[in-house]
Amino acid sequence: MSIFDTSKPNHMNPSSSGWISKFFSINKTEFPEKENSLLTHYHALKSCGFIYGTSVHCVYNRFENLKLTSEEITKINLLSALVNSFFDKFPNGDEKKFVELCITFYENYKEEKFNIFKDLFSGKKSASQLEKIIANRIQFDSNIITKNFSNILTNTLLFIDVLAFQNFLKDEKQNSIAYTKNLETVVETVVIASIKTKEEKSKYDKQLLKLFEASLRYHEEEQSIEKTYQEHIQFLKTELEKQYLLDITCMTVWDDKNLELAEIDYIKKLAVDLDVANETVNEAILKVYDFFDAHKEELPYLSDPNPVKNFYDNSSQMVMNLITRNSKRLLLELSQSKELVILLSQSTARDLNKGEKQKVKEQLLDICKSIPSLAIFILPGGSVLLPLLIKFIPKLLPSAFDDNRIR
Repeated sequence: MSIFDTSKPNHMNPSSSGWISKFFSINKTEFPEKENSLLTHYHALKSCGFIYGTSVHCVYNRFENLKLTSEEITKINLLSALVNSFFDKFPNGDEKKFVELCITFYENYKEEKFNIFKDLFSGKKSASQLEKIIANRIQFDSNIITKNFSNILTNTLLFIDVLAFQNFLKDEKQNSIAYTKNLETVVETVVIASIKTKEEKSKYDKQLLKLFEASLRYHEEEQSIEKTYQEHIQFLKTELEKQYLLDITCMTVWDDKNLELAEIDYIKKLAVDLDVANETVNEAILKVYDFFDAHKEELPYLSDPNPVKNFYDNSSQMVMNLITRNSKRLLLELSQSKELVILLSQSTARDLNKGEKQKVKEQLLDICKSIPSLAIFILPGGSVLLPLLIKFIPKLLPSAFDDNRIR
């Protein structure tokens, strides 16, 4: 029997307190059997859009009759993936053990420089606490973040949480932070390489490529993309990790609704490097086509003739809105970081060196950590938008800092 008994009616509100306990009470002692493997569950998540960053429906059809927002659906899908991972490791486990382990997993990141959960770990571990963590993990300011490609990109990386949680369950003493950073870097590096395969790049493709390249937050030394690709591809060991990277890459090269020969060759080369069968590659490409074709009416960004242009334009406007709405707080924080202000002002007249760019990134992320509305830059995937933040912030600085700018 599946973890969910779909024969009984279900009512659950993921926006109200107690929804995780209700989630478990519906299913009680049931747990996945061997046929409901992690990979099987992954393919179900892909079919409903979670892997592609846009959950159009819940991974379990018992919730289809509920009127849920896309954020609520994403909450359920993320929780279901975490729960599936837990029961795969502890088939006789229960809600209490799951909640404790899941909170402990996220708690590992509380001392991390870019963490946004650290204020959520006071008191006893409870389902209510986990609800807040999940809400913070997937939700942004709904008045600012629209359903565009930047939101999709960030939500696409939610599955990294699931893979990191699985890794954590294998050995709780392993460094979850290092695993998460490595996996995010692998994804971003391969995405950059996939964009570079396009024979004819529009100005938006070039801007997007620059954004990704400037967003590899965890690289410590200057390396070519080819070298980092070869190094990082070796990090992936499990079938699930490889399948996820393959699907993300297929989605990336599909962004113009057409696959060029060079892009197909790149995907096939990636498959060889990952030791993935040709049938798996063909299915991954077909699934991307099928999903976005079936749900094009539900995904606003697909109406744009160039999704990459849509991504860049909407992301630029979104970052400008964030800066404008938080300008006073941002200026106050900037005034307390003289080195950052100097570097930002100098960036308008010259190119910063690698060390200076890293300082700007780290200090800006520290500031973003203190301003809730800017949490998007801290989340996995949010780093892709960081160069836009750096681009627009100098406009906030007093005119005296702009005197030497070459116009």
